[in-house]
Amino acid sequence: MSSNAFPSIRTRSKFIPLEEWHKRSQEALDTVTKMAIDIAESLIAAPNANTTHTIDATPPTYPYIARAALRHICSSTQREDVGWSGSAEDMVHRSLDKYFQR
Repeated sequence: MSSNAFPSIRTRSKFIPLEEWHKRSQEALDTVTKMAIDIAESLIAAPNANTTHTIDATPPTYPYIARAALRHICSSTQREDVGWSGSAEDMVHRSLDKYFQR
């Protein structure tokens, strides 16, 4: 049976339209990406004399999160509602380089 057989039926999951689930998922990915960018900024910033080097306090899951953020930055460049800058992508790349140089 083709998907056009019931054009008036909308797909829903737990009474929420799939479009709403997709929108919420994009918002969650945007939030996590912003957090990863903030972490990247702190990792590449020069450490204060009174603090531990931030890269040494970074959890081992950071590369996974940073790579996921990079994928999201690259895949969301076509969306008009998100304006990731090239500097954000570069910052995350530099933080990964710094993470693996320790």
